[in-house]
Amino acid sequence: MPSFFFCNRMANLLCTKYVGRVSSRTLLATSRAVRAVPEFDPSLNVLSDLRAVESIDFRSGDLLGHAIMLSEEKRPLPRPVRFAVVVGGVSEDVAAVVRMYFGYAGIAGNAEFSMFEDTREALRWLGVGPDAAELLDGAEWIEVAEERDETGPAMA
Repeated sequence: MPSFFFCNRMANLLCTKYVGRVSSRTLLATSRAVRAVPEFDPSLNVLSDLRAVESIDFRSGDLLGHAIMLSEEKRPLPRPVRFAVVVGGVSEDVAAVVRMYFGYAGIAGNAEFSMFEDTREALRWLGVGPDAAELLDGAEWIEVAEERDETGPAMA
């Protein structure tokens, strides 16, 4: 399934959005695509929107690895990077995987993680100003398809 992202350096924000069934391949493809755009900076705070996720086919550590991969290029980071995950309306199965993920979050140095039901709450926690809703509405989301090779979907 596709994922989407956009970077906004002025708002110090990277947003990712996942739809449908999310696998390790989806996370890997998204990380690679994000790191390839000039607007990306590892010190950006991250908002991951999981509200449209129907199922998750990855271990909780894969999501943590995805977060670390997006922030690891600059060590030490000048300040903690914040990762907000929005889960409002997802199934209990999806929420359970995200809660397990937060159990591993302590091993990521200089990063803070929090889970939210509402996007506005998450954006406030990330320090995005009062124009946050307009920022998301006006964003030019970049679509990322899962990577494939001649034999089918790529392995993560």
